[in-house]
Amino acid sequence: MQHPVVLAEYVKTYREERLRLARRAVQDRSRIERRIDEVTHEIERVVDAIAKGLGDVELLGPRSKALNQERKQLESQLANTQEPPNVVALHPQALKRYEMIERLQAALARGVNAGDWTRAPSSGSWSRR
Repeated sequence: MQHPVVLAEYVKTYREERLRLARRAVQDRSRIERRIDEVTHEIERVVDAIAKGLGDVELLGPRSKALNQERKQLESQLANTQEPPNVVALHPQALKRYEMIERLQAALARGVNAGDWTRAPSSGSWSRR
């Protein structure tokens, strides 16, 4: 890992964008679901009024059809709306671990380059010169 600061910024930006998209998806779905409930209740009221003879069928019939059409459109929208995405969070210590590994690799490389350490050919292990 050459640039842990760049990676940390990337992860932060990526996470923020995923959270924004997740919030928007939840808001969109909630808005559509809420409207479906409203329309369904309104349809029930219109049907009840017709059944009880409380309203003019010539006026309530077309209203009922329009509401039913709106409900179908909303249900179609809901079916086409994406599920809220899962936002995977990187553990806060993960980047610090990567930084530690990078520092360790750099220190080992400096030591090897300086001739402080060598690999024993027979055992494959590191030994001090």
